[in-house]
Amino acid sequence: MKSGAGTAWRLWCEVAIYRRGWLPLVMIATLAAGAVFQFVWLKPLINERNMLQDRLASAAKPRSAPKPAVSESPEAPLNQVLAVLASPEDMNSEIASLFKVAEREGLRFERSSYQYEPINGLPWTRASISIPVSGSYPAVRSFVEASLREHPNMSLDQLSIQREASDKPQADVLLTFSAWFSLASHRASQAGGSP
Repeated sequence: MKSGAGTAWRLWCEVAIYRRGWLPLVMIATLAAGAVFQFVWLKPLINERNMLQDRLASAAKPRSAPKPAVSESPEAPLNQVLAVLASPEDMNSEIASLFKVAEREGLRFERSSYQYEPINGLPWTRASISIPVSGSYPAVRSFVEASLREHPNMSLDQLSIQREASDKPQADVLLTFSAWFSLASHRASQAGGSP
């Protein structure tokens, strides 16, 4: 029974090719290949793009930059910079939020280190934060973008990538951020109105 059905199908194809030529068969094969490409290759890429767009849309909004000062005093530019900087009391929460962003992006990390460095003669201070993470390149890039977008008082100072084998999708990346904080004494003097 199977051989009869297979022979009938083969005979039908041969007659169709003889009457209409190869063009309809090529068109059907092309449409089938396009459908397979759509569902096997293109659909997962579209889903991943939509997921990344949703992540960007749901990311925390960054602190807004201060509005330009109306009066042009010599301290106006300094006050604008200090308005963007976080207070030293926020340092632990700033570092903790970096770890939350890393976890959200699926990066693995076991340890981190940070160093507090006061800057002589300036009303701000710097914390250097080193985070070794392990993950894919897109996840590391998303982590860096989200961290800098959510924390305007941070800068990325160093990015070092190490990968054991070229076919390994995961990479070990050392990220060094600088977080800038205004000094509490300067904030207090601004609040009190003293120069």
